[in-house]
Amino acid sequence: MDLAGLLLDEEGTFSLTGFQDFSFLPGHQKLSARIRRRLYYGWDWETDCSLEELSSPVADIAVELLQKAAPSPIRRLQKKYVAHVSREACISPCAMMLALVYIERLRHRNPDYLQHVSSSDLFLISMMVASKYLYDEGEEEEVFNDEWGAAGGVAVPTLNALERGFLRAMDWRLYTDPREIFEVLSWLESCVAEQQGRRRGWYTYTDLCVLLEQPTWQLALGSLCQRLVKMEELEQGLLMQPWAWLQLAENSLMAKAYITKQGYALLVSDLQQVWHEQVNTNVVIQRAKELNKRLTAPPAALLCHLENLLHPLLKDAAHPSEATFSSDRAAEALILRVRSELSGLPFCWHFHCTPASPFLVSQHLIRPLMGMSLALQNQVRELATLLRMKDLEIQEYRESGATLSRGRLKTEPFEENSFLEQFMVEKLPEACSVSDGRPFVLNLQSLYMAVTKQEVQVGQKHQGTGDPQTSSSASPQRTDSQLVVQPEQPVFSAPAPSGPEKEPVGISASLQRPQLSKVKRKKPRGLFS
Repeated sequence: MDLAGLLLDEEGTFSLTGFQDFSFLPGHQKLSARIRRRLYYGWDWETDCSLEELSSPVADIAVELLQKAAPSPIRRLQKKYVAHVSREACISPCAMMLALVYIERLRHRNPDYLQHVSSSDLFLISMMVASKYLYDEGEEEEVFNDEWGAAGGVAVPTLNALERGFLRAMDWRLYTDPREIFEVLSWLESCVAEQQGRRRGWYTYTDLCVLLEQPTWQLALGSLCQRLVKMEELEQGLLMQPWAWLQLAENSLMAKAYITKQGYALLVSDLQQVWHEQVNTNVVIQRAKELNKRLTAPPAALLCHLENLLHPLLKDAAHPSEATFSSDRAAEALILRVRSELSGLPFCWHFHCTPASPFLVSQHLIRPLMGMSLALQNQVRELATLLRMKDLEIQEYRESGATLSRGRLKTEPFEENSFLEQFMVEKLPEACSVSDGRPFVLNLQSLYMAVTKQEVQVGQKHQGTGDPQTSSSASPQRTDSQLVVQPEQPVFSAPAPSGPEKEPVGISASLQRPQLSKVKRKKPRGLFS
């Protein structure tokens, strides 16, 4: 918004005169809309939301500022007094901002005056002088001391004396550059937005627009974005880690961890619950001070030591860790305790794991397991197709007059439905014995990591092409077959359409309907005599 041009008249000069009569100000609608929106004046023109009294948030800022500027305990300014005076005297937003400019000048040029005047008197006289300067042109608009005295509960002689003292303290220099007004307006907007957001616990869109105009908030947002990128790195790294099986005293756990110089991420499950912790360097420093008061080390060194302690536990069971591990439960949290040494001093660390979100459970367990199931199903179909091909090949040899040299090698033709029914009855109970998760960790890690790698690759592909589905875990609308479709891993090809008599789509046409040409009779070799 072009602030400099909001209050310029036709000759290009600046004027705040007649602000309450908006028709005399070019750009008054923009400024009025800005003040109503950003200073919480509201939009009801006919009720309490007029611009002729201070809004509640602005009154709060005025009370806080004037109490600090004039610390005298006598007639200490209260919000009730501010609301009453602003309503009775019709204090406009521009008068408020101009009064704040005057008070700021006094803080730098005449601080002794502020030590002897009460905050209530300072509020009343600064608002009156600012209103006179803006609106009292001696003809249609006049500001009378008796009206202000009645509004503030001050006798006229006392008010006259306060006015003379204020003007002497200001050295009668009341002129204000327009830029000072807008600087105060910008400062006031940011104070109101920050105060209201903290009070509610959340910020409106307008609050955020105001705050992001401030350099400090811009720097904070940039820092936050950098941190979010590094947390995303931790999440992606954790997703690609294999699960490890742990036995800590009587607790059997599955765990995976990913540690970098920026922090660590940890995921733990006992097959009943899933816990998670993800921290950055600030948390590492704070927790290290709490647990190891005698030890001082940079966060990168602490994280490197934690990685060295966890590596034997999670990835190299043949070389036991020198640290001791234990786990405790506190309410819904899981605390993993580690004790070891660092630079010859005792080192203690606690992983504070809280219940994982449904998103994390889906990302690290549900979706990968679904992808693994689809991959295994495709693998079974391809193996079944190969067996049928072998049966057809054997049948072709038999039709050509070949016979088996060893009768014990004779097998029945492969029937997929019979095989599946027999598997369901005989092998399924044993295969579904999840136990404490150890069989899954020992036998299926390579497949799990292949599927999670596919997840990450698909997410990166979407990011590179600008697809709104920027990550596989954040796009539940995508079909599950995408979990396993990649040309470099044909064993995880897409599943075939369901149907009792249809062949898998991933198999070529020559495999769907094998056409074997008549072979020239040769002397049988191998199994056939």
